[in-house]
Amino acid sequence: MCPNGKTRRGKIIVVFGGPYRLNGVVQAGATATVQLVNYFVNDKQHTGTRVFTSLGSGSFTLDVQNASIITPEGTHSWTSQRTYTRTAGFGTATIQDDTYQVSGQASGTNRKGIGYTAQIQQPLTKNFALGCARHFTAGTVSISNSKGQVLLLNYDPTGSAACDNIASVTVNGVTRTIRLR
Repeated sequence: MCPNGKTRRGKIIVVFGGPYRLNGVVQAGATATVQLVNYFVNDKQHTGTRVFTSLGSGSFTLDVQNASIITPEGTHSWTSQRTYTRTAGFGTATIQDDTYQVSGQASGTNRKGIGYTAQIQQPLTKNFALGCARHFTAGTVSISNSKGQVLLLNYDPTGSAACDNIASVTVNGVTRTIRLR
């Protein structure tokens, strides 16, 4: 059992490609391919492949291929493509001055068989300063499903990019403030 109370079993295989590090710096074009083999978390099987590709300067892409979580209640499957661009903190010894902008999209089918797409409309900002890293501090994501429903998630409804757990959700033109967990 893991410290978080979850039981894990199976294999996580990572294959590195390209000139990964040169003088301690991850090189542009270097890859890390992560594959889950007979991998389970609390008896829920996780499948899929994740390919990380370095863009240099601490930026990278993440391509998730054929991912799924298989449970007795159904299977949630998805693919996604995201780009993480480091906008601050490169070249320092601490992560606490790092900031990333995340762009990209995902699509899949939830365990009830409903298809969905998620598109980052305004880049998501991830600030690693003390007290900020848990949630994005800015950016918007549009999520639509195969039933024609659309939701807009805004991580910065006040426009202040505050390090907090406040976001807003807009559905059918009605916006409400939520607290992220």
